Amino acid sequence: MVFKEIRKAFNQAKLVAEVLQLQALVLLMESPQYGEIEDKVEKSLNTPGKIKELVNSKNWMERLALAELLKITPDIPGGISKRG
Repeated sequence: MVFKEIRKAFNQAKLVAEVLQLQALVLLMESPQYGEIEDKVEKSLNTPGKIKELVNSKNWMERLALAELLKITPDIPGGISKRG
């Protein structure tokens, strides 16, 4: 692939827009407003039927908080070790 073709395939404008969106999302998730939503979602997880309600919520921040709270993490003591 020549440089011209690589440049066409690599959409810098799209990459910059995605990075800016990610930075904005990180700032939002660190804000007190999002913290309140996350606390509300976490408290409601033990309520029957609430997860389905949150999944279908029109508030995208509630859906994001739910996804973050339900994130599956490996249950490996000490994390994953690197073998070399």
